[in-house]
Amino acid sequence: MKRILALCTLGLACSSAMANTGVINFEGTVTDGGTCPISIVNPGGSPLPMINFGDFQAKDYASAGLQTAKKRFVLSIDPATCASMPSDTTVTFNANYPDPSGKLYGLQTGVGYSEGFAIAIYDASGAQLDPGTPSASYTLDPAKPTEMNFNTNLHTTKKVTEGTIASSVSFTVAIP
Repeated sequence: MKRILALCTLGLACSSAMANTGVINFEGTVTDGGTCPISIVNPGGSPLPMINFGDFQAKDYASAGLQTAKKRFVLSIDPATCASMPSDTTVTFNANYPDPSGKLYGLQTGVGYSEGFAIAIYDASGAQLDPGTPSASYTLDPAKPTEMNFNTNLHTTKKVTEGTIASSVSFTVAIP
């Protein structure tokens, strides 16, 4: 009887040790700090460097050449935190996930990710910025923070499939 009780106790201990499992995602960046920190501002939302495009239905994006509504975001430069402040600057975005057209910024691919969308970015002049192409010039205020306005949206490159929309884009602000 003691053996059966000991086995039952061991069995209960084992099953509680086999509880639910999960995944924790960690991310971040490491930079040398540069000469002038840039803040990414998503108006009306999180101050984190993330743009939320929203939720879409695949049936509404069944062919190439369609676009979602534009979302505004801002890169902000505060002269109080800059080692040197030029009078003007440009911003160049680069695709971390290339799009085959070379005109858009690709999305992550693989199991669970949506296919058929790519990202477009527009500067304050309204020009669409190809990866690696400098934006229009932004005049910087030497006394107070300057907000450099941009817009972004999704373009369909083919029929969109269900899944998560995720990407990242690198940028360089030309500051001597």
